[in-house]
Amino acid sequence: MRTNAFFCLSLISGLLAANISHADVWQNPGLAPNSGNNIHNDSYMSDNYTLPGPTTAATQAEVKQVNFFLSLDLSTKQAAFRGLGECAAQTFDASGHLYTICAGIPVNNTPSKKLLMAFSANLQPLAWHELPSNGSTSLTDFGGGGYFFLDNQYRPVVVQNDGHLVVYQATLGTPLSLGSFTAVRDIDLSGYLPDGDKLYSAMPDKAGYIWWVSSQGIIGTIAPDDSVKRVDLNDPDGDGIRVAADASNFQKIANSLAVDEGDKANGYSGVYIVSTHRLYRFATNADGTPVKRWAAHYQRGTAIKSGQVSQGSGSTPTVFTMAGRRYVAITDNATPMHVNIYRAEVKLGANETRLFAQAVPFATDKSADENSLIAYPTATGVALFAENNYGYSAPQSVGGNLTTEPGFARIEVTPDGAAVSSVNNTISVPSIVSKSNSADGVVYTYEKRTDGYWYLTGLSADDVNQVLFSVKIGNPSENLLEQQYNNHYSALSLGADGSIYYGTVFGITQVKLH
Repeated sequence: MRTNAFFCLSLISGLLAANISHADVWQNPGLAPNSGNNIHNDSYMSDNYTLPGPTTAATQAEVKQVNFFLSLDLSTKQAAFRGLGECAAQTFDASGHLYTICAGIPVNNTPSKKLLMAFSANLQPLAWHELPSNGSTSLTDFGGGGYFFLDNQYRPVVVQNDGHLVVYQATLGTPLSLGSFTAVRDIDLSGYLPDGDKLYSAMPDKAGYIWWVSSQGIIGTIAPDDSVKRVDLNDPDGDGIRVAADASNFQKIANSLAVDEGDKANGYSGVYIVSTHRLYRFATNADGTPVKRWAAHYQRGTAIKSGQVSQGSGSTPTVFTMAGRRYVAITDNATPMHVNIYRAEVKLGANETRLFAQAVPFATDKSADENSLIAYPTATGVALFAENNYGYSAPQSVGGNLTTEPGFARIEVTPDGAAVSSVNNTISVPSIVSKSNSADGVVYTYEKRTDGYWYLTGLSADDVNQVLFSVKIGNPSENLLEQQYNNHYSALSLGADGSIYYGTVFGITQVKLH
């Protein structure tokens, strides 16, 4: 059964994280409760849930979508429908209100206008705010609001295209009289950015600093008193002269950042940032200046692969703990692609190397992963899940009966190393941010098949070749309406009532499985 409505959006209660134990995943004190504070669930970027999900014996789907909302111009008293565009990430407050940033849709080479939105638990719009235009018509330009987080007061914290980091307070209204968002903290970072640069993502640490990164490799902190410090990955000498990392290629940043609690109770948070050339661990010094604690090269390949948006790692770093030690994992851009697992501590033991283990999840040159790895807790360590996004270059690349290269892999990680334990070579996952659920032993993903349909699919977390459910969603991909169901790099989220949500090119989708 499928129902469409203007005012249907994802419903996940912020309460879902309040009383749920996320084993070995730190609760960042600057964030709303884990599971609902950013696109990857928590500041470890685990992408794992620990609450009951939908039935694993599902055969039918009830689908709701929202692509527009009705707004009223108070000055002219004129009402108008506004298109949302893709709502890639969903966050949730303690009352179950949903906060998201919708990217808009570029039309006739006119840049889209991003919208900060709030919705009620019964899927009605409650507040909206227009964010600065991104000045780009690219559907893979995720800076300036593609990433945001909900702070410990349930306020959206947004890095904007005008170079400002803004904390917004929502004043919620009703569907017939929408409320608004007010900037309660506004830090102008534009003067710290090179010409043509833009803010990309931000995340708080345990000391109250907000870390931010830009697409051209600027890394900075904002102190509680709003003072700003920054360093430039492309200016290693700090003399204002930017130096290319190799040939004419400067380091760029095309992913979010992960934050942990530090190696000691009284130590500084570790902040993990991956550029197009290296993986870094940073921390603040006494005055809040970002300091590099270690860096690790990885294979960045020779070109931007089909399915990725930069020549480098496609994954936000994923942090996990195992046997009392901390690790951080990324994918590289080698051919074939590797999953690289690094020891995260600043000080290593005798004869230890920074690279702990490496695995090849897909034995093909056509392999790429533009999404964060999933860290799923096991009795002996963790399982990392990787998906193959190779072949996804734009929504049209999976139109009709087209799809991407297949591949969904499970990597078993123990204190002795890492090895690929199972690979599903029949499923094609173009671009969803898949999620796992350790309460139900399932991995949720979104596949596109050659029959022209999209499918919401649950794989066993023990063996990804075991398909627990796979339910057809929407209409076949045979005309413009096919984009109605294309998630285009958005995240998949799990609600407290077992609903699953994900952004789509024109808006957002809610699925109830039966």
